[in-house]
Amino acid sequence: MALGLYVPRRSPIHALPAGVKVLGLAIAGMGLFFVQDWLILLGVVGLVITLMAIAHLPGRSIWQQLRPLVVIVLAIVVLHGVLTSWQIGLAIALRLLALVGLAIVVSSTTKVSDMLALLERWLSPLRHIGINPAQVSLVIAIAIRFIPVLLEQLQAIQEAQQARGCDRHPVRLLVPLLIRMLYLARDLTDALEARGYDPQDSAESSSIEKGDR
Repeated sequence: MALGLYVPRRSPIHALPAGVKVLGLAIAGMGLFFVQDWLILLGVVGLVITLMAIAHLPGRSIWQQLRPLVVIVLAIVVLHGVLTSWQIGLAIALRLLALVGLAIVVSSTTKVSDMLALLERWLSPLRHIGINPAQVSLVIAIAIRFIPVLLEQLQAIQEAQQARGCDRHPVRLLVPLLIRMLYLARDLTDALEARGYDPQDSAESSSIEKGDR
């Protein structure tokens, strides 16, 4: 699921501050675990779909992000239908769909820069114990940006192996994927070093600018 892909739109959800959306996601995520009735969870899923419509998110993009989850959801329902009851499996599946759907709404309506600025503000008290919020934000930004790249590389490897008639074996996928990601990480490191980027310096300069004001 290629989360973290911002979809520029004009909607009330886009206009909300990043802190409100992230806090709402956290509260909803914790609250959903106390809901056991699948009918209520079905209503929550309907509410999430309504939020997606209010945010004017493209249906095709949403489906591409949810498609890998469909197999997992079906497996959960079938497994619990055999071992326990289909109501329990359906409740778990709907809860998972609601959580992922809310995450898609937040990530699709919030710029990554706004998310990182929020995270940096929340982590600022950790400076007193030697943790640099700017460096943590940079790591998270790179991780978010690498998610769609990782999926694209995986798809390219699968297509290449299918063209060669290779069997679908996890090792055949993971080894070339790991090699490609190592090359990408090396290129990213070289690009950052070439530009002389240092989050410590940027954080200090921003604090100096705020002090001057």
